Amino acid sequence: MFDRDGCDIGTLVWKVCDACRVGSINKISITTEHQRQGIGRRLIHRALADGPGYTWQTTGQSPEAK
Repeated sequence: MFDRDGCDIGTLVWKVCDACRVGSINKISITTEHQRQGIGRRLIHRALADGPGYTWQTTGQSPEAK
């Protein structure tokens, strides 16, 4: 994700398996100065739109992963 000036401010990596109806959030990161502005939430909503009604999971790579 880039801001209006073209600076990289965030990343979201996700995948969906249509056969098993499971989605996975594999990585999400937002630069410190852009956190707490709802950007991460918008990215998650974008991923979820690819698998409505699917079971979603995340990796346990960070203590904050839920």
